Amino acid sequence: MFQEEESDGNFLDKLNTTVYSIYYVESTPTSLHLLMDVSIYNPTNITFDLPKEILQSGLIYNNTNLAIATLEDVYIPQQEQVNISIGCTINSETNQDKAVLEYFLSKFISSGFENSTQVNIGNNHVVNNPGLNKLIEQINITNVTIPNINLPSSHEEVSINSCPFIIQATIHILTSEVELTLFNPIVNSEILVEVFQAEARYKDIILGYLLQRERLVVGPGIYKTPKLPIKINSIGMDVLKKAINGELNIEVLAMLNVQMDEFDVSLFYKGNDLKSNIGF
Repeated sequence: MFQEEESDGNFLDKLNTTVYSIYYVESTPTSLHLLMDVSIYNPTNITFDLPKEILQSGLIYNNTNLAIATLEDVYIPQQEQVNISIGCTINSETNQDKAVLEYFLSKFISSGFENSTQVNIGNNHVVNNPGLNKLIEQINITNVTIPNINLPSSHEEVSINSCPFIIQATIHILTSEVELTLFNPIVNSEILVEVFQAEARYKDIILGYLLQRERLVVGPGIYKTPKLPIKINSIGMDVLKKAINGELNIEVLAMLNVQMDEFDVSLFYKGNDLKSNIGF
């Protein structure tokens, strides 16, 4: 069902693209509208200047239109780094659309900061210039790597190999509890995260699992969860005791639902090298 495509070049590497801020705009059960502040470098000798024009591009994954990116009054000087705002409307009109979107997002959140998740860019058009629109419609860029989302500066050094949204964990072995430090990149909205199942492993050894379904309301920025009850098995306890007052980089498997206002997705997270502090 989900076929990966081979890369024909990493276009966004040359653009040096970074997402700094994401704002929630509105949602329905089948769509989510976001606004992103992005820094982008123009490596070409061409200045892109489209005043009073609206440029829209489709983000395509496994032959499915995941989202539409919208830029207005585009001005990107040649060989300069500039800050721009991009509207992003995520769509899931059918069950098939939703399944592909959830697969894509699961892959993205599991890939960590060494992100290799790729999409194609196509279905482009401009609104006010029919001649330019005919040219833009013919442009298709394949295998574009999704840019990383910056953590707040004080946390950039934390857990750089793991999921950018789960920064670290603290495991308390005496009380069998875990605290998580999470990052919500949406500047102006909380995210509701419902964790159905979660399991932690270290070098193929199952350390333990979440005892019950947990519902977390994650505010913007860095968020620390309350202590969540876990079941630590005997072999896992031996591993954790040896690491007491130290750290382990663990693997986490989790099934969860993520909701923002009216829009939600069910995701499978498989993360490696989650920095975990081990304490009493």
